[in-house]
Amino acid sequence: ATATVEEGTTVELKATPAEGYQFVGWLVDNTNISAENPYTYTVNGDVTVTPVFEKIKSSVTVTVTPDGAGTVTGAGDYESGSTATLEATPKAGYEFSGWIIDGETVATTSKVNITVDESPPLWIPRFPEKCTASLFLH
Repeated sequence: ATATVEEGTTVELKATPAEGYQFVGWLVDNTNISAENPYTYTVNGDVTVTPVFEKIKSSVTVTVTPDGAGTVTGAGDYESGSTATLEATPKAGYEFSGWIIDGETVATTSKVNITVDESPPLWIPRFPEKCTASLFLH
């Protein structure tokens, strides 16, 4: 929005981010002046005031169970709405059996593509020990 006000006038600036974005701060003629929102600004001549927004980042977290039974790539910070690829690799003596969220198996492939939202769940790759059987004939 554009407004014309007299020099010395105090105005209240308020920015509302779109869904998936967060407010970062205010720029006056490309100089960062504040991260407050709303912000009270005194106009001292012709200026351009710009609100700055950035996509919300969310952390995709993974907990390996049992501890040390395998590794996972792909965990970390992602912009909301982006795709993260998680890949689980079992260590020797273990096998991958599925991805668990809130106690439920949600995928059985070791590689999954997920859409990251603002509150991603904890992903748990399950790595049970491999069962081996020996048969001895006499």
